[in-house]
Amino acid sequence: MFDAGGRSAADGGSSRDDLGYVGNKIRDQVNGELEKDLFEHYWLGSGKDYYLSNSDFQYILNNSVPEGSRTKISDSLSVQLVNCYSNKNLDQSIGRGKVYYDNKTGQAVGFSDVYDFDPQPLGRRSLSAEAQTRAVNYASKMFGNSHLFRIRYGRIR
Repeated sequence: MFDAGGRSAADGGSSRDDLGYVGNKIRDQVNGELEKDLFEHYWLGSGKDYYLSNSDFQYILNNSVPEGSRTKISDSLSVQLVNCYSNKNLDQSIGRGKVYYDNKTGQAVGFSDVYDFDPQPLGRRSLSAEAQTRAVNYASKMFGNSHLFRIRYGRIR
């Protein structure tokens, strides 16, 4: 399991890895500690899953907007897409992700997303968000050792 070094969206963090000039400049543009943690994990390129802390999971739940309806994926779980673009501490990291719910209790029990700076057709994201995504995608190929990875929390199957 990947350890975020004890930093989370709730408690802040102080020490940061040196990502080189370009990586450090990009990281300095994101707001939240979780966004910084996720960007570092991407830029350093291990590709290993990143496991959210309980507080980061709760922060995402409290600061995202559900899209569409829940879809039953098994007898015990349903999934719903959430949008984080309206939160300045999540908009440059999560964007959209999936929240998983226990069908018996209705409680959120998991989260997943792929962190990858994937270019999308124009119109799916705002023009500025798409431009930033494409710029980081290009820079990471030129200057970083980046690798996509899954962001996970709790039960997703």
